[in-house]
Amino acid sequence: MATSQNTSFIHPRLLACFLLLFFYQADAQIVINEFLARNVSSVADPDFGRFSDFIEVFNPSADPVNLEGYSITDKPANIRKWVFPSIILMPGEYLLLWANGRDKLINDKAFSEFLNRDITVTSYHLNFALSRYGEYIGLFDDQGNLIDEIYFGNQLADVSYGRN
Repeated sequence: MATSQNTSFIHPRLLACFLLLFFYQADAQIVINEFLARNVSSVADPDFGRFSDFIEVFNPSADPVNLEGYSITDKPANIRKWVFPSIILMPGEYLLLWANGRDKLINDKAFSEFLNRDITVTSYHLNFALSRYGEYIGLFDDQGNLIDEIYFGNQLADVSYGRN
């Protein structure tokens, strides 16, 4: 008499290992949470007083992330276009980056046309701006591994795009 085997049975240990591998995140990761590529009147850059593009990154993990050596770019062929200094992004914390081509770090000195005086910079300013006609934003870890990316099309004035 032939016996049949139940091939749909998965050993509980095998199932547990699969679930651990599926849900396990080896390193805390950050994500591109929001961007505004056509800021006409939404929010002004506090240092230079312009309505500049911005990108917001977010740490959704339960661990702090040191962003030193991470990079962000608008050109896939140049993944190290703007390299983060040592910034600790705590769990649940957001970081706003002004995409205005000024390439300034917090505490840098600069002249603000808006204030008509020399200032100490209070925000991070990328060395590139975003195109209102659409382009790419890529976020890479300190080893050059892609963490997150967004391709976007033509943008509406003062409409930011983000994740839930």
